Amino acid sequence: MRWIGRMGRFIADRPFIIFLALGLITFLTNYTFGTHLLGWDTIAPEFNPLLNLQRAFSSVWQDYRGLGTYDGLAHGATLSHVLITWLLTLVLPDSLVRYVITFSLWTLGGYFMYRLAAALKLSRPISIIAGLWYMTNIGTIQQFIAPLEVFTYHHVAMPLLAYTGLRFIREQSKKNLVFFTLSSFLTLASGFVPTLFIVQSIILGLFWVAISIGQKKYHGLLLLCAIYTTVHSAWALPFFLNVPTKGPVIQQARINEFSSDELYARNMARGSALSVLKLEGYMFDTIEYDARLQQNITLMQAWRTTRNSTLGKTLIAVIIVLVFFGLFYSLRHRPTRPIGVALLIGFLLTGVLLANNSFLGKPVLSLSRQVLPFFAEAYRIPFTKCITAFIFAYTLFLAYGLTQVKVLLKEMGLVSRWFITVVIAITILLFIPAFSGNFVSPAVRVKLPDGYRNVMRFFQ
Repeated sequence: MRWIGRMGRFIADRPFIIFLALGLITFLTNYTFGTHLLGWDTIAPEFNPLLNLQRAFSSVWQDYRGLGTYDGLAHGATLSHVLITWLLTLVLPDSLVRYVITFSLWTLGGYFMYRLAAALKLSRPISIIAGLWYMTNIGTIQQFIAPLEVFTYHHVAMPLLAYTGLRFIREQSKKNLVFFTLSSFLTLASGFVPTLFIVQSIILGLFWVAISIGQKKYHGLLLLCAIYTTVHSAWALPFFLNVPTKGPVIQQARINEFSSDELYARNMARGSALSVLKLEGYMFDTIEYDARLQQNITLMQAWRTTRNSTLGKTLIAVIIVLVFFGLFYSLRHRPTRPIGVALLIGFLLTGVLLANNSFLGKPVLSLSRQVLPFFAEAYRIPFTKCITAFIFAYTLFLAYGLTQVKVLLKEMGLVSRWFITVVIAITILLFIPAFSGNFVSPAVRVKLPDGYRNVMRFFQ
């Protein structure tokens, strides 16, 4: 039995194996051979990567849309994603490319949350739990069940840029500066929806300021912000300069006229403070037509069943209590106070937007929508714009809560190792539906008709 102990120590010393194993298992249980991962707001440059690369470089003017139009989103932000896609198409069939990118980004998001927690001097077991929770919580699953690149890149951008920014502010070495710059470029697609990018930038900015205050190093902060802004400026400058003229056009688009109020109402149905703390958004109630079954399905039925059980409700309540325990712990202890304050501000800002049917969120957002019509359109779906940033703060508060509980258990003479094991078990139990093919919905695993591919080949 000694080999089991040696293997356990080998894995414990190399936590990336844990995240890689979870990523591979989830991929294998959610991959359908011969299908493409398509549907909803998909972008699919793998069908013609070189054409999409050309369009990413000349994205300000969209000449392939009607008679041509000024970019209303930020297609230039897809540049790094298209480059990655192109490289993968050299070695993989196009049907597999988007699966590989999606599951790789999901796995890396968890791994870099682990690295971030460890860099904040949390213990290795608790840092691993933070990474696993960031990957497996229900808020993240709602962003991946019908994935769009902006959300999958945003998932990894939050912990990656927080971690590389922290490393540079602390050490201010050229190596860390290069790492941060490269990370900013590789996660460029998180700017594809600029309203989400604004939320990301605010939360990361607060975090970097807190690190600078804690380290009393402000020169690195200014350089960090300058590089982050410069990397994103290629798409950001044209977009934000055109907002005054393009904004009303977006509001008056027929699809938005038909759907915006309905989408906001669907968000309000899950806009209570309790729903936000449970990380349950409008996707939890979404009904879609499944062409395979030829009937309407509740997209997240398996997850609803698990979470609505007595055990599921109990486990969720435990997590929420630990989060608030960590919030108070981070504010009370001097070494963690700057980060605690920054996370709390981000937690409240995103929480108010998400809780658009709560006693605080409802009047604030109702007034904002009346006074600023463009704001109403831009944040008509607050869940997709804010949930990952909210989870970022939520996860670190959970990690701080676990740290304090572990200390208390030691002081009481109890075995804290079992406590860590129980928390990992809670995380896996709430994630079980993913292993039966419910991480990405079967409805977006599509087998393309031969005629569809023939048409694409003809026009190429």
